[in-house]
Amino acid sequence: MSSRPYLKLILIFVAAASALSLWHYSPEASGRPAIKPKVKLTASTSEIILPCPPRYTSQSRTCGSGSTSVTLTAVAEDTGDPEVLYTYNYTVSGGRIVGEGKNTTWELSGVQPGDYLATVEVVSTKNLKATDSVHVRISSCLDCVLALSCPTVDIECPVQSVTAGAPAVVTANAKGMEVEPDYEWTVKPTAPFTSSQTGQITIDTKDLPKGSTISVKVEVTNIDVVCPIRGKDCTFKIAK
Repeated sequence: MSSRPYLKLILIFVAAASALSLWHYSPEASGRPAIKPKVKLTASTSEIILPCPPRYTSQSRTCGSGSTSVTLTAVAEDTGDPEVLYTYNYTVSGGRIVGEGKNTTWELSGVQPGDYLATVEVVSTKNLKATDSVHVRISSCLDCVLALSCPTVDIECPVQSVTAGAPAVVTANAKGMEVEPDYEWTVKPTAPFTSSQTGQITIDTKDLPKGSTISVKVEVTNIDVVCPIRGKDCTFKIAK
């Protein structure tokens, strides 16, 4: 018996298997073009308003939420092929990306005011690509005013009458300041005094009249805002 009919059957089977393989792995060969993916990139906010600089505050109280992080979400369109997976590659014109995949964080701390762009490129397992971008604006606060930071000033004069010629010590204390306070003292009637430490003076009373009332006033001079109270005063008596 001739073996040619069997050889023909084998060749037909091989050709059919090859065609089936091409149809399964190559959509183009079967007349079904590969579907290019689509991607939509969204941001949790389109604008970040920076807080006011130190010692300033926003009049509207709307500036500077404290967060400079933006959540990015990339949604790739389902091609209907459950075997297709995606890789997400991000680039930004400022700041940095934290994380990977569909959901990431765009960290913009320390970035100067301006417009910035984030772009995602999705690549399918069939090496087909798609991109999308979003803009985020970094803005300065426009209604910053110098914060009113007035100190609370206390002053203490001698409680008992001071013998003429004896030293009279007066102390002052300014609370609530960010810097060391500078004091300016006034004594009436005029009398010489010395200051051995910040916030304290020693008055020479030898030339002050007996029985007189001495008034001492202190003011804090290094306040760079208009405060309703910049100082305080007290009195004491010279013994008769």
